[in-house]
Amino acid sequence: MTPEGHALGTLCVIDRVPRQLTPEQVDALRTLSRQVIAQLELRHNLQKLQRITTVEREQIEDFICAVSHDLRTPLLATRGTLHAILGGAFGSISDTCKEVLEDCSQANKDLLKLVETLLDVSRYKIEVGKSLNCEILNWKNIFVEAIIRSSVSLKQKLAITYKIPFSLPTVYGDELEIQQVVQNLLDNAIRVSKMNGQVSLEVASLGVDGVKVSVRDNGPGIAPQEKERLFHSFIQARGRRNRSGLELYLCRQIVEAHKGTIGVESTLGEGSTFWFTLPISLEQTRFNCHSPLLLPQDRRFDLQSTHHPHQLKRDRYASD
Repeated sequence: MTPEGHALGTLCVIDRVPRQLTPEQVDALRTLSRQVIAQLELRHNLQKLQRITTVEREQIEDFICAVSHDLRTPLLATRGTLHAILGGAFGSISDTCKEVLEDCSQANKDLLKLVETLLDVSRYKIEVGKSLNCEILNWKNIFVEAIIRSSVSLKQKLAITYKIPFSLPTVYGDELEIQQVVQNLLDNAIRVSKMNGQVSLEVASLGVDGVKVSVRDNGPGIAPQEKERLFHSFIQARGRRNRSGLELYLCRQIVEAHKGTIGVESTLGEGSTFWFTLPISLEQTRFNCHSPLLLPQDRRFDLQSTHHPHQLKRDRYASD
């Protein structure tokens, strides 16, 4: 019987020959029955708590998704208005006013990025087993697009390099989703890099296991106890503030949807290398592919702030 008086079952003791239980054996059976009841009650309460937690989590996720949708529309309208003012659509403005409006525009962009990340995270949670638009991944397109997009808000002098071997396994994936992963990792690296520092992107072959993509920065590094928590929602390492902590969590969701893995290697004071792997998908048999991608081995982008912060200066040369 439970403390509430509910009968859970009967404890039976069976032997081959008739016998009379001793008082000690009766006490032992009573003790055993109380332990069984305690275990069953504990399991019942745990299952009840899990159900409540699941419902509450789903309600919170639905709320975040709804609020994110509602926030995105006015943010886009505000961004359009700011761009129009900065572009002179409402007449000339003073240099001081322009500087303030540029700061507002950047804040608007950061907030819009946060809202879109929330929407992406919610989408991956809701669409369990969501389908991916798989195609052969073009690493040159992915890297260059990420570099150009990240350079828009780049203010400090920073060199960004990328390296792609001449021969790589043919890997399939959703290029827009993988582009988002590289973009988030690159933005993360740029935020923590030192003035006149360097950020490098590289994709390397893992043979039959696929490819490994790495993004290295020369920032402050990450303490060992913080590494395991980085790819969970709303978690940030010290020295990597200014964002929600969702970007790396979203990266993990996307990479795992591609059956890959993601991680970080870091030493305090020496920078960090964020990496993810992608397997050679069996889906490649569904595509008409004759040979691996052959891409340039290396390119270098020297990015620096100028009088026009939205202009990207690119100096390209092949490495040795």
